Amino acid sequence: MLNKLFDYKMVGFDPEETAKVKEICELYDKTKNWMLYAEEIDHEFKAFIQPVNELRHAFDHLMRLAAVKLEIRPEPGEGYVKNQLEKVLGHVFRGAFDTLDKLSITLREKITNELSPFSVYAIQAALPDYYSKIKPDIEEITEKIAEKRANKDVSLICYAEIEEYSNLIERLKKYHKSIIKIKPSLIECEEKIKADEKRREQENSKPEMFSDKKVFIIHGHDEGTREKVARFLMNINLEPIILDEQPDEGQTIIEKLEKHSVGAGFAIALLTPDDVGAPKSNIDNLRDRARQNVILELAYFMGNLGRKRMCILNKGVEIPSDYSGILYIPLDKNNAWKTKLARKLKNAGLKINKDGLI
Repeated sequence: MLNKLFDYKMVGFDPEETAKVKEICELYDKTKNWMLYAEEIDHEFKAFIQPVNELRHAFDHLMRLAAVKLEIRPEPGEGYVKNQLEKVLGHVFRGAFDTLDKLSITLREKITNELSPFSVYAIQAALPDYYSKIKPDIEEITEKIAEKRANKDVSLICYAEIEEYSNLIERLKKYHKSIIKIKPSLIECEEKIKADEKRREQENSKPEMFSDKKVFIIHGHDEGTREKVARFLMNINLEPIILDEQPDEGQTIIEKLEKHSVGAGFAIALLTPDDVGAPKSNIDNLRDRARQNVILELAYFMGNLGRKRMCILNKGVEIPSDYSGILYIPLDKNNAWKTKLARKLKNAGLKINKDGLI
């Protein structure tokens, strides 16, 4: 429309003046498109009056020189048209710069606001390049924009500055559009992460489900001691669990242990002299030791139940130093171990029948 209005053949512009009008029209067209885009992503942009005022002033100068060219009013003096065209261009240039300034702020705020509800993990999952490429590029763009705003001189018309600024805005537009596009994926990832966190919290907050009746007996080859302890547990109304007495069901020893240890409220390790051992440096000094499976299962239950729900009944064998924090009771001939064990079981929350101690 402006090109038609100021066709030099129609209103008397010479070629040089027409070239200037063309510059103005091209910059105005870009500025108007930037303003329309700004309104599209931010409805409050209409309240930003700086670029609007600049274009209004530009239009006022255009109407003045049009009136001269159309001989509606006389030309005030020599060089008037050229002077008015420079003023028009200056106003459009400042309007363009103001619009780009506002767009740069709006786009960066939009990007930040779009991502703020989401965790680092969701962003990384939905937009893998964000932290490695996109975020660093946005930071670089921000630095360049800050430099431009600090050094701008709107009294000088510099198309290269506008072009470079426009390219920075285009990069921000691209990132903003890509984030909008993957928003559903961000929401999905965030919901999955929150669901996983909730599930873990629920699992961690579950009360410890320890039986107040079941006691697991860890034993070696001393079947007599094993049976004696099992009978004692039954006498005080507890339920002994002995791994050898459970069906195999095609399971490995570890699988069987995992299955039948579930729910046990206490574990008793019988350290009986089934093996012998000695340091390599003193191979002749052999000492009685419990079987290796007993030591392994002892460690397993210490991890599962904790030391407070563990007890070692020791029949004169060497106790590994790593287990020195666990209560151990000597298996004496006077059966004093029964009273000590019953007290330990009661303190651990197991319901015992005291009559069975008699």
